[in-house]
Amino acid sequence: MSTAHTTSAFHDRLNQAVGETSYRQLGTITDTHPETVRRYMQGQAPSAAFMTNLCRNLGISGEWLLSGQGPMKVRDIKTHALKHADPNELMGAIANTLTQLIERVDRLDRFVQMMETKLNASSNSLVEHKPNPDTIPEDKQGSSDDAAGSGSEEGSDDHTARRIARAIAQRPHDPDA
Repeated sequence: MSTAHTTSAFHDRLNQAVGETSYRQLGTITDTHPETVRRYMQGQAPSAAFMTNLCRNLGISGEWLLSGQGPMKVRDIKTHALKHADPNELMGAIANTLTQLIERVDRLDRFVQMMETKLNASSNSLVEHKPNPDTIPEDKQGSSDDAAGSGSEEGSDDHTARRIARAIAQRPHDPDA
């Protein structure tokens, strides 16, 4: 879209950003009347709403459009920033990220250890309070797993706790941890 009169650097970038897109198409993607779009494209200062919608819908960097700084497309900003970043800033950002990750892993490890302790205590409690089969009537006797599968909520919880405790007991432990 060429203009009949001299345009500013901003309007040159605006025309570059929209390329061969028609005023009607720009009006649709920016929610602006096509005649208003024509005036904006030919030198009139555009509204903030037009600029916002244009940048969002065409993937244009607002910073580039307004100042000419940085890449034209939003998708290229990260690459551009990494190419032009100070190595010390990048190393600092990496160090901060690693520190945060280590702290999160440490919290997760403490949580898992706490859960293992609780499950071990629960498992030990279940073994200590296991009923004597000699005192259970014959019609109620069966394996502890059968009782757990009887549908009672408490039996099911006991069965689940025993399964988890067995899995933890079989899990290899790292002696260096």
